[in-house]
Amino acid sequence: MQPVTRLRLPEIAVFDRTWVLLAALALVLAGSSNVVAGLALLLGGRLATTPTPFAAPPVWGWALLLVGVAQAVSCLGLFAHRSWAGSLGLLAAVTTMLLYTLLLLALPAVAAPLIGLGALAIAGLLGRGPRST
Repeated sequence: MQPVTRLRLPEIAVFDRTWVLLAALALVLAGSSNVVAGLALLLGGRLATTPTPFAAPPVWGWALLLVGVAQAVSCLGLFAHRSWAGSLGLLAAVTTMLLYTLLLLALPAVAAPLIGLGALAIAGLLGRGPRST
């Protein structure tokens, strides 16, 4: 009988881990902003003096709240090295960028940095994701 060998997980290079950490931090910053903005819109607040385009504020509130929760969950998953977290983070970052592109004229000071955070998260998750050495 042959001895049982233990399954080894591939090592992740330090440079790649730094990019994943940067993506996780971008996701938690964008996610917390989305949760706060979503709750503000759901509770009847206004984020800008101009009306939100294409839909009523509660619709935007639910959309931002759900995307923010998805970003926070994916950030926790990335810190716990879960394989599904990268896909969820990528989907949430792309969705955030699309939502804030639609809100760019109504909220330019809020939308522009969050579009940038989404791009940073996408770059960290796609460009420098976990690879074996």
